[in-house]
Amino acid sequence: MKISIRQATAADSYAILKYTKKILDETPYMISTSMEYVNSVEDEEFWTRQTYEDGGIIFLAYSGRTLVGMLTANRQRRLRKRHTCTFGISVKKSHHGKGIGKLLMNELIVWAEQQPGLEKINLEVFSNNLIARRLYQKLGFREEGRLLKEIKYTDGTYADVILMGRPL
Repeated sequence: MKISIRQATAADSYAILKYTKKILDETPYMISTSMEYVNSVEDEEFWTRQTYEDGGIIFLAYSGRTLVGMLTANRQRRLRKRHTCTFGISVKKSHHGKGIGKLLMNELIVWAEQQPGLEKINLEVFSNNLIARRLYQKLGFREEGRLLKEIKYTDGTYADVILMGRPL
């Protein structure tokens, strides 16, 4: 299986919309649920443009013509935080365990190291997402804090949100 990674454009908005709806249905590790996600293609086009205008990046991972992974990094706007960026990442369940997350993360790190004034990458990860946490640790991210019982599932169980960072 060959995976290609490239930067998103506004023309990818429909594919991103379909992909996001699918991801939100299949994973317990996203902040939003599919019921809350009501974006349109136009919303996605605006979001893509805004991400780039604010100094961020969107990477898409494709297997053939199928979008199977996505990473979005947002550069902070405020002057006192402008030296940092945060990101979100997802991979379709059907493609878990194939190294796509690591490929996307490596693209992020290379991109971040080339950004003037960018000194640190931050992330938030659910405490019960052990596979993602291991990947982040292998790539140099360290736990910097924890928000206790920040996530509440419909069955009444909780997950902490772990704050992690990686200096460049």
